[in-house]
Amino acid sequence: MRDLLQRLTAPPAQHLRVLQPTCATVSYTVSTRTLPKTLPARLAHYIGIILRTVTGLSAAILLLLKWRLDESEKVPSVLMRLLGPIKDMQLLHVVETWQWTYLVSSALVVMFLALRRGYTGSFLHSSLSLSACF
Repeated sequence: MRDLLQRLTAPPAQHLRVLQPTCATVSYTVSTRTLPKTLPARLAHYIGIILRTVTGLSAAILLLLKWRLDESEKVPSVLMRLLGPIKDMQLLHVVETWQWTYLVSSALVVMFLALRRGYTGSFLHSSLSLSACF
């Protein structure tokens, strides 16, 4: 039980990455992001990126759809092609009934969660004297 409490209350592990692109510059990156090394970890990482992108784009499309419905009462053909089989007005009816305040606030929360990083990091770039190269 004590080990579990220590793991839950301990700060996340930090990883140091040192990169020296030339002999005169050094870059240090400290991050709490875990580096995926196995194939399942990499797949989960990239699937997570795809899901976050689709979720953020869906929130933006809902805002655009609501704006177009309020402005001209006509949905553009590009959106109708994008919606595909949902042309039976189910989604359009739901978007029409939502108030702007609820739609914008929920879309902003969804976009914030889709765009935020799940880790913290800091970057330090330093230059050395040229005499260190020779």
